[in-house]
Amino acid sequence: MTHGERLGVGLGGAGLLLALVLLPSSVFYGDGWGLVESLARRELVLPHPGYVTAGALVGIPTGSRPETALRLVSALGGALLVAGTFAGLRGLRFARGPAAFGALLVALAPATLFFSRHIEVHALHAGCAAVAFAAIANASRGRPFALASLLVTHASGVLSAPFLLWIGASTSRERKAPWRPLLLGALLALLFAAGVSAFQAAYAPGALVHPGDWSPVHAALRLFRWLGGSGSEGGTGYPVHALLLPAGLLSAAGLVGLVCLFLRARSLGVPLLAWTLVYLAFWAWNGFAERGGYLMPIYPALAAGAAELARSFLARAGRVGLAWRWVPAGALSLVVVGQGAFGVARGFLPSQGPDPFRWVEALREETRDEGSFATLDPAHGSLARRYAGLEVVHLSTIVAFRPADRRPALDAVAAEALRLSRAGRRVYFDGDMPGEYVGHPEFEGLLDRLREQGELREVARPPLHLWRVFPR
Repeated sequence: MTHGERLGVGLGGAGLLLALVLLPSSVFYGDGWGLVESLARRELVLPHPGYVTAGALVGIPTGSRPETALRLVSALGGALLVAGTFAGLRGLRFARGPAAFGALLVALAPATLFFSRHIEVHALHAGCAAVAFAAIANASRGRPFALASLLVTHASGVLSAPFLLWIGASTSRERKAPWRPLLLGALLALLFAAGVSAFQAAYAPGALVHPGDWSPVHAALRLFRWLGGSGSEGGTGYPVHALLLPAGLLSAAGLVGLVCLFLRARSLGVPLLAWTLVYLAFWAWNGFAERGGYLMPIYPALAAGAAELARSFLARAGRVGLAWRWVPAGALSLVVVGQGAFGVARGFLPSQGPDPFRWVEALREETRDEGSFATLDPAHGSLARRYAGLEVVHLSTIVAFRPADRRPALDAVAAEALRLSRAGRRVYFDGDMPGEYVGHPEFEGLLDRLREQGELREVARPPLHLWRVFPR
């Protein structure tokens, strides 16, 4: 890339980072509440040390809330994903226009717009994958550091490494794999894990409860542990729910373009296509769709396919009359606009809110920072405990009980709630039930029993919705 392009990538990445931080979101998704809890307790060595440590580096010096720090880390991951994709495509010698086309499809993909605004590891891991892709494609001196970041942000980073190595071998003048950067990267990842562990042992030794869950070696072993499938979202519909809908037009243009690249430049097309197909097959086998988050690391490969498609369109424009040269460029612009509309509709609008801190403010006004709070939502439980000082009963833990044991456990919760209310304590039940529990007969039955033996009064302070228990 030229000096001007590097400056443009830096400014564009900074602008995208600012936009992702300012765009509203509901903040939590998936393991987000657990990651916030890990950072709040300074537990840096648990399953995602790269993500939580990055949050600590942002939050501890600035005194930010864990939620704010980790949301900034996710936004940074999204910006790195787009900037790294463009830089990598330029390193693979795509012209500026096709490279920008591929990067824009990545930026406007629903999964990018969603995970870059929520607390989860996917955006940062995908950003590190894109940075490693760019470092390999440009034969950068920073390859060991880029590959190390890939290995410590998610266990599946070890699945990307062989394909990045293959891409490096295909694009280097020596025609050999860059083994040395990869080995140095693995060493740096081990040193990072050891350093974080040493800090943890000195700062909060009680947090070292899962010593096997943080090392890159264990990360590799986790891949084999996942083989055989432990998710519930696999099957024939997996490519639709994990790739086509979350990636939008990037998936269609990318897959078609990768086939074209395979036919035009097999040495580059084969590793990129293999990276995409193996990743898709691995996660389909395991049954994890999660709004496409697990497939975000292959977005740079899909962007290469999209860039190849754009290159082919623009090359054809050079062979037609001057009056028709605008057609391919116009068609590509329409694709970008369509991707943007689709990304906003699926990745932004459904996840604008509510702002969890408005919920906390309403909760504190209602409870006066005292009482008991029962909830099925782990994120609400985390917020209520840390910011409102409430005693939290996590009803979601009862889901893990055997069916025969759930009813007695819920009866015990109802009895304790009525006992506390008779003793004059404030007792609340969360009225915002996660989607998977809506209409659940056992949890609806819990509220019915409270109505039968006591009194339930609804408390509505938008976005807060509670039930308060009173003795009869």
